[in-house]
Parts: sequence; C-alpha cells; structure tokens
Amino acid sequence: QIGNDTADGQRFIVLLNACDKKVDFKLDPHLPGAAWTHVFDTQEPRGHVRAPATVLHPGGTFPIGARSLALFQLTPA
Repeated sequence: QIGNDTADGQRFIVLLNACDKKVDFKLDPHLPGAAWTHVFDTQEPRGHVRAPATVLHPGGTFPIGARSLALFQLTPA
C-alpha cells in the first residue's frame, strides 16, 4: 500500500506480477478501507481500465495477468 496521511487521504495499492502466468492476488482482509477501485492496468490498451471498474474489497481476490501491473485506489467513503 502506498499513500499518505494527508487530509485528501489518497492511497494506492500496486500489484505486480512478473510470472509468465496469471496469478490470483488476495487482498489482506485486515487492510484499512472498505473498497479499492481498479484504475490502471498494463493488460489494457494504453492502461485505461474500462467501465465499470473492478472494485476490490478486503479479503477479495483479483486475477492479475502475466507480466503485468495493476493499480488500485482507495475509494472515498
């Protein structure tokens, strides 16, 4: 988790898969925040995540593609 404790509270999670196969990433169930929104993915053309974006909740699973990076942003409460 990357972020800060400023008033805007913007926080991000970077998922990186260097493997040549898809990997299921499980988010820690005790991670702060109720929901994380998928905002960038190297598996998508130009990295743009198409609507509707995936929302990942603590304890949830996200399949990250082979040799790719995915970025999630904490969804404001």
